[in-house]
Amino acid sequence: MFKKIMLGLLVISLLGLLGITEAIAKKIEIKWLVGSSGYSPKVQESMKNAFEKEHPDYTLTIIAKPGSEYIQTVKAWATAHKLPDIFVTDYGWKMQQWIDAGIIMPIDDLIEEAGLDLSSYPEWSLERARRGGKLYGLPSLINYVGFINYNKKLFDEAGIPYPTKDMTWDELADLSRKLTIRNEKGEVIRYGVLCKWPDYYLFPAFGGRVVDDEVNPQEMTFGHTPYIKGMKWYRDLVDEGVMMSRQTYDDWGGSKPKLFAEEKVAMIITGIGYAGYFAPVDFDVEILPTTEENFGFTAESLFFNIGSQCKHPEAAFELLRWISEGETHMKIWQTEQMLTNCVPPFVPELKDAFEKIAEGRKPANWKCFYDVVPYGINPRPSWNGCEKIMEKYWEAMTDVMWGRKSIIYLVEAEAECQKMLDELNKNK
Repeated sequence: MFKKIMLGLLVISLLGLLGITEAIAKKIEIKWLVGSSGYSPKVQESMKNAFEKEHPDYTLTIIAKPGSEYIQTVKAWATAHKLPDIFVTDYGWKMQQWIDAGIIMPIDDLIEEAGLDLSSYPEWSLERARRGGKLYGLPSLINYVGFINYNKKLFDEAGIPYPTKDMTWDELADLSRKLTIRNEKGEVIRYGVLCKWPDYYLFPAFGGRVVDDEVNPQEMTFGHTPYIKGMKWYRDLVDEGVMMSRQTYDDWGGSKPKLFAEEKVAMIITGIGYAGYFAPVDFDVEILPTTEENFGFTAESLFFNIGSQCKHPEAAFELLRWISEGETHMKIWQTEQMLTNCVPPFVPELKDAFEKIAEGRKPANWKCFYDVVPYGINPRPSWNGCEKIMEKYWEAMTDVMWGRKSIIYLVEAEAECQKMLDELNKNK
């Protein structure tokens, strides 16, 4: 009898083991290629655990490659018919390269089958991923730029009111002048404001653009009035000794956190990624004098795509959807990136989660990051064949920014770039 019982238990155990093995075997593996600089091993593990907990029928295999090897890896695997299921492209001509090479697939049918409501994504972001009327990716890693980080202590000592979202550019300039301090020799010992990269953080807030369209440009626009206005505002304050120049920035150590902590500058215009580094200063944040129509949106808006050789596109699409709108994913990535100098993704509906994560290293007015409505432009656009044109633009912009040439030179340089662009378009 004992032997029969033991044999029965053994059979039951074997059947159970076979059932477990069969269940494991039925799980669908999804391979996700990530850039190792954006997703550390800690983040990868957290992502995997969070996704598999929410999706017990899937196993997630994350493959990390350095950014320098990312594109080459995708091309090599495409040739060898070993493409991963999910990987990243940007919204510009590089995405078009993947499409032309047959590396990524359109996802319209998958969206319809899943019943995904696209109204939660900004239309401009979806438009960037459309080619020939088809959608090839979902956006993620949305980043805001262009905020005023201001030292509250210096404002309080001077009896000056803090910046507000309703102030004008003239009022911001006036605040900068009042906070600038000179010694008995007339030398500036504290600047009112610093913006290291005005083309990236400042000029877009004036409505300044480099081109009319970032994927298929027809017109260069950095010599147009909005861009010129932004440059003039910047150059006027530099010439007054109110805006810290790039030369002074380099001479004084070339570190925004250091200059802020040493009270060498009262306000710094930059992106949100520095919030963690500014923590030693009693500071707060405010948006630039912008409107819904002209606020700049940064270039790091990425798209997650499905490889054309994917064997289980429905499963891959579920990961795609989870990445682009999953709260757990955003929390994990956000927690990690707040400890570095990377710009984190911000989605308004996750405001409470982000505030909790950032507790202890966030300014009081953290919510202003969610009050900004992005327009959807790239301050430094990139399109196929743009290298020489952008090189000319960059040379002109930096010459004017550093004061080596007058502002009107932007108009002349724009005309030269326009000829290059016309020739490029003609030869397409």
